[in-house]
Amino acid sequence: MIWKNIFILFFLCAWVSIGRAESVRETWNIVVDEFPPFTCVRCPDGGAGIKALSEALQTVNIDIVVTYLPFVHVLREARSQKYLGYFSWLASMQSGYANPSKALFLSRLTLVEQKNHPLVWKELSDLKGKRIGLYEGSGYFEEFMDLVNRGVITVLLYPGDDVRIRLVAQGKLDGALMDRDNAIYHIKQLQSSIREKVQVSEHILHTQGTYFVIQKKHAEKMKILEKALGNVDTQKIVDDYLLKYQQ
Repeated sequence: MIWKNIFILFFLCAWVSIGRAESVRETWNIVVDEFPPFTCVRCPDGGAGIKALSEALQTVNIDIVVTYLPFVHVLREARSQKYLGYFSWLASMQSGYANPSKALFLSRLTLVEQKNHPLVWKELSDLKGKRIGLYEGSGYFEEFMDLVNRGVITVLLYPGDDVRIRLVAQGKLDGALMDRDNAIYHIKQLQSSIREKVQVSEHILHTQGTYFVIQKKHAEKMKILEKALGNVDTQKIVDDYLLKYQQ
């Protein structure tokens, strides 16, 4: 009888310990740039990308605390001791100091153009001589940058998305290369006198992955992240979010 009671007590202690272990939660501090509707301090749930990452990490008992900064500050801050990781829109931003996750969702690049003078093209090279506005400090896909480097496409750099859209509306740019949903978000925020002059092209120039990158010193967290991303369909979470808030 004594041994039976000891066994029962041992079983109960083990069960309580397992329950406590499963209930232990961890917090990850991450840094992102303002890139609505994906990462945005003003957006519901912090943006579609933040919602997707948060829901995935919730399945492995991890909460996230998000710091939103201008793009030019994110890579510098991502190296600091304060943050475990950050969002990366291009694979080229990941090399050297961080480990990328698998893609959380896809970003579709297109052009914002003038309604009265839409860009006509089938191949990227058809944009020869056009003035295309890019976000200063960012990088773009290889085929596009090859045409830029060879002088086929003329690009001008600007520090903001809405600035480029305004310049397209004024006819000072022929187009602005942007993520499709990011462009739709910004156009909706602008005054009607600008909105009625621009449109988002139906052509998708390039589709690229969006990643969550963890610093190498926290590389052991990658297995946790990979498990979390395998538990949910992050692309569907993003698509549902955009369907709800972008229409």
